[in-house]
Order: sequence, then structure tokens, then C-alpha cells
Amino acid sequence: MAVSDTNPQYKNKKYEMRQLRDTSDGVSSVKRSAALYLPIPTSMYKNAGQQPPSGVTTESGDFYGEQNLEYVLEDAPFAHSIPAYQAYLQRARFPDVTSLLIRGLTGIAVKKEPECNLPKQIDYLKDEATRDGKSLKDLFTWMVSEALTIGRVTLLLDVKSDGKLVIVPYVAESFINWKVGRYDDKEVLSLGVFEHKVSASKDEFSHESVAGYFVVRNKAKISVQDSEETIEIDVYATEKYKEEISEGVPKIPLLRGKPFPYPPISTCGATGVSFNFGSSPIVGVSDIAISIYQKEADMAQAEFLTCNPMLVLTGIQSDEAPTAVGSNVSLTLPDSESNAFYVEPKSNCLAHMKTRIDGLMEEAVQYGISILGGSGTNPNESSDTVRMRQQSSNANLRTVIQSVSECINEILNYAYMWETDSQEKMPKAKEGEEKQGFYPSLELSEMDLSPDEQEALLQSLLNNAISIETYLSRLKEGGLALAGKTVEGEINLIKTARPNLVGMEDDLEDDEDLEDDLEKTKPNSGQE
Repeated sequence: MAVSDTNPQYKNKKYEMRQLRDTSDGVSSVKRSAALYLPIPTSMYKNAGQQPPSGVTTESGDFYGEQNLEYVLEDAPFAHSIPAYQAYLQRARFPDVTSLLIRGLTGIAVKKEPECNLPKQIDYLKDEATRDGKSLKDLFTWMVSEALTIGRVTLLLDVKSDGKLVIVPYVAESFINWKVGRYDDKEVLSLGVFEHKVSASKDEFSHESVAGYFVVRNKAKISVQDSEETIEIDVYATEKYKEEISEGVPKIPLLRGKPFPYPPISTCGATGVSFNFGSSPIVGVSDIAISIYQKEADMAQAEFLTCNPMLVLTGIQSDEAPTAVGSNVSLTLPDSESNAFYVEPKSNCLAHMKTRIDGLMEEAVQYGISILGGSGTNPNESSDTVRMRQQSSNANLRTVIQSVSECINEILNYAYMWETDSQEKMPKAKEGEEKQGFYPSLELSEMDLSPDEQEALLQSLLNNAISIETYLSRLKEGGLALAGKTVEGEINLIKTARPNLVGMEDDLEDDEDLEDDLEKTKPNSGQE
């Protein structure tokens, strides 16, 4: 098999990846794909051989000189060899809802600062994790956007020339082939093939390229000293290809002379860390955007054909027809039975198409609002229904965040194992210590507890029906950001500050006037 062969899962997702990438990139990528998303109407094939010659005036009155013609026919995103289809493409409007949703979700995911505490051996990765100097937070932001857009992102651990480890990220389109094996009962990659572009010309100004491939395997062997004997062990190696030809012998990455037993690669999607190819959570919005685009094109074409009146002449020969018409031109017909009139549209199809497009746009908006955790625009929706939908939407985004953070932590564990030359992961935090690793915030929305629920919780606390731990836990679950970060930390702050209202477990029974004081401090009805 050739190095360019792809995994069956990759083949199955190839079109979906293309559509998701194009719709998230915007109108230029979609229109350059032409008939892939906007099929050519059959009628436009009839005159497919007609081309507007250079230096002529078109029907719209625009003058095409040599340079303008080249731009319109080759460089513009709506360029096409069939003039009628080119105009059809140009009139079509693509709704940019996919990229707006991705940016909105990514913004929510990175709104709060993540916690990042690394062992000293790999602490340098916190501020400079990638070859281009991205920090772990920057890498996390990019990964969330990719996991939302395509539904897959991959990280590889490599060694730089200065002897430090570096994380190399790959988009889903470049990871074309993979096989999975096992190492000490752990599922690891046994083969991975990454496709990239390689320059095909020595000309410094040329952008011609051919396919190149970066291959990782865990089938290389190396001799090491074990006690009193030399043994051979399996390690991972890399190899580069230009097109189908290998560019040299496999290379074994070494960190200060130490290899790694298997490819240190981690792949995640929108639902978890796995080498299996999942789906993007926004594929539904991408489908809606394409559907709106197609209907917008048909409606614009229908408007063009029906809203430009057509003059019809009856009862005369073709050579007797006038060569010009208009408000300042006199029209004389030779026969009294002759007739002249304009054809007017009588169909209500345009109104129907507009209604359908509005419905699809509303569906896309509601889809986005739901994922973003908004309240929607349905006035008849109950607060409980809104809350359930918000929690479900946030759970989807939380799943993406958790998946990406697990992927980052897995690659950080590989880095720690390589640096310490052991099979031990980053040490777990002892009591009172901060946990090791990268942990983004999962508090995505504002308080989702209604004022009535907050008051009921407070009354339960004051009536000794719940403990202060339960009270604070429920507030934290409801979206309240605790200054102490954890419930235990908040209780410690309360004990230290000794506020008048909460945190006085021993004083609750003694203060008989506390409930009266609270009643006086309640906001007026209707205020939040």
C-alpha cells in the first residue's frame, strides 16, 4: 500500500471535513467550490460554450478590459467558465452563521482563566508549548475551535534542536492514516501518517507544492543496557516522504539520548480522547447554512428573471420588430391586429421561498442560541424548559472543553514520562496542594438559579435544614464563582473574615433577630 493511502474512517469523513472547513472559512471558500455546494442548473449547460470576449460591454453595462476579464474569470470566488452560472454564483448570498457560532462558543470556553500547574521538569511548556511560541492557553483556544469546527484535533510530542520537548498540533485533514496497538495494556498509536505540503520548486517566489508525508511508527528497535546485558527494545521512529518516495532512513527522536517507547500522540474529538473519528457538534448548522445558500441562489435567480420585464410582440415579422425600446422610443406596429405587452410574474413562489429561507435562518439562530446557552426568543417557553436547554447546551460545550483538556494532559503526561525517563505520570496532588496539569474552567454561564430558588436555599440554611457545605455547593453548581474556588476554600475564607450573614455556624441558633434583619435587606418585588 502507498504512504498516501487513507484510513477508512478518514475516507468516510472527507466530504464532511471539506464542508465544515469551507462553511466556517466563509463565502469565498464556499463559492470557489462552485457546484460542490451549488449545483449547476440544467438550463445553464445549453449555452456553456459561450464566453464573453475581452473588451466588450456586458448586459449589465460593465466594461471588461483584458485585466478585469482575467480577474472575473480566474481570481474571483464566483469565477466560472459558464457565464450564466458565474452570474448565478455571484448573486447567491451565503449566510456566515457557522463561523459566528464557532467564535461564540470558543469565546465562552476561554472566558475564564484556566488553572495550569506543571512539575518543574516540564514547566517550560506552560508559556512556550509549540514551535511558534504558543502557550498552553493559546493551544487550548485553538484546539477548542478545531474540535468544534471539524470534530478532531491531534497533538504530537517532539524534540527541538535545543533539547527541549515541543507540542506539534495537527488539524484533522492532515492526519490521514493511523493504526492502533497496545503497550502495557494501554491503547497507543502503532502507525500514524500526516500529510502536508512540500515545495515543488527551488524558485523562492514560487508557491508550487506537492504532497509530503510525515510517518511515525513504533516498530524501530534500539539496543540499551539493562543491568549486565544489552537488550533490544521497541521505540518510536519517524520518517519523511516527498510524494511516494522516502527522504531517508527512519529517525529515532532522542531527548538527551533517551528514546520513547511508542509514538507520544494524543487525539481528541468533541466527546473524548480517542483515535476514532467522531463528528463535529456544529455540523447541523453547516448543513443549514448550505441549504439557505442554495435557496438564496434560486430566489436571486428567480428575481432576476421575473423582475426584469420581457417585451412580447405579436402579429409582426421578426424583421419588423423594433431594435430599441424604452420610455423615449416610439413603437410603431404595422398591423392593427399587432400587440405589444410586457410579461409580468404571477407566481407567489418568491414569497414562499422567502418564508422558507426565514424559517431556516431562524432554525440556525435557535440552534446557535441553544448551544451558546441563551434564552431563545420563544416567549411561551417556561423558565424550567429554558434552564434544561441551557444545561444540555452547556453540557455539550463542557464535553468539548473536557475532551480537549484531557488531550492536553495526556500529552503533558508523555512529556513528564520522557523527561523523567519513567512510566510514571505527573504526580497527583497531596492534600492542600494544587493538582498538576492543565484544567480550564467549566463554569460557562451566569447564575442559573432563579431569585426564588436562591431565597429558598438561604431559608433552608437559616432553618438548619441544610449545611453550609450543601448551600455553597449548590450555589457553585448554579454558576456562582466562589472567591475560595472550592467549597472548602470558601468556608476557610468565611471563618477568616467572619462576615455578619453567613459563616457563623455557631451563631445561627443564638441570633434570634437574624431572620428579621434579612427580611429588611430583601430587594423590592420585581428587582433581581
